Amino acid sequence: MAKSLQRIEARRLRREEGFSYKEIAKKVNVAKSTISLWCQDIELTADQLRNLEIRSNLKNMKGRLIGARVQRERRLALIKKGEDDGLLKFSSLTENEFFIAGLALYWAEGFKKGGHAGFCNTDPSMMKFIINWLFTFFNLTYDDLKFRVDINEAHINREEAVKEYWIQTLGIPCKQFQKTSFKNVISKKVYENFDQHYGTLRFEILRATRVSYSILGLILGLAKAGESYKQVK
Repeated sequence: MAKSLQRIEARRLRREEGFSYKEIAKKVNVAKSTISLWCQDIELTADQLRNLEIRSNLKNMKGRLIGARVQRERRLALIKKGEDDGLLKFSSLTENEFFIAGLALYWAEGFKKGGHAGFCNTDPSMMKFIINWLFTFFNLTYDDLKFRVDINEAHINREEAVKEYWIQTLGIPCKQFQKTSFKNVISKKVYENFDQHYGTLRFEILRATRVSYSILGLILGLAKAGESYKQVK
């Protein structure tokens, strides 16, 4: 009796509602293969077929969104673990470790030609790090630095907002900024985060000869030490 009632309900769901075999199987608690046998003679209308396709696409889309969310949560969890490990590992950062880290960073990104000294990047955390490094080991202050923002001229109407972002983020006195440099580069892309783009911040050290040659010499020393480094076992 129960089986008969399930069969009647299954055929009704297929004929009247246009449900898929898989949907019907879940509703009447019968194997999908059995539903296929019970309903194989029922032809769906054009509207039912269209609705079935729409539901299938929505389910696939939902599955992709869930998968993307899982991947994002997994990625964020790994980043958070790395951050926690880093905070633990570097909680007792020594002066020498800080000095070497800053020197390596300057070696990679700093200005190293013609007696000039300075730095540029889009990452505010990196800019904070290198400025603090220069203040700590070379007795510099903001008065010794001149800052400039480099940004596409598409952001010309946001110039003040961009400068204010860097001023607030790094604590730079407004007077230390030079005229903004606008790049005339036509971009074919349209960015959703247009209002969150703040260009590249660069600074040069005033009267930089002493600092520049000192840093260059230190870099050479670090390079040679690294080339000949052998781990003590």
